[in-house]
Amino acid sequence: MSQSNLSRSVYSAHLGFHIDDHFALELGYLDLGEVDMTITGSNADVNTFLEAISTVYPVTAKGWTAAIVASAAINDNFNLLAKVGLFSWRSDYTLSSTTKSRSFDTDGNDVFFGLAVERELVPRWPFRLGCTQYRLDNVIVGSWELVIYFRS
Repeated sequence: MSQSNLSRSVYSAHLGFHIDDHFALELGYLDLGEVDMTITGSNADVNTFLEAISTVYPVTAKGWTAAIVASAAINDNFNLLAKVGLFSWRSDYTLSSTTKSRSFDTDGNDVFFGLAVERELVPRWPFRLGCTQYRLDNVIVGSWELVIYFRS
């Protein structure tokens, strides 16, 4: 039996620089959160089981991001944003049984992309609602985002 918690909180911090009225550069740090997975059952050879199961663990990572963000006005109140960037990530995880434990780590550099709608309710304090997909090797992790930021 397998049980996993794929929902999680994602944390990030970004610093952005406007290139012009339609393009910006964002640099940041992203933590895709922790994921727990429990598999129950019996297996006489724990080492073989831990090695075999290492290919199906839920993927998460943390690391640095760099993105280009394009924006276009939908109307007087809303902007549509599209972003594409690079996620330089590292993932550490531990597989354990009642008698043994093995730690693994992996890293990579993969592309991510996202779409968002932006609105400024308070002058200089816009908010965004959007989604971003991060590719970690051959796995895609999706994220819904609510962003509030200060624009100077």
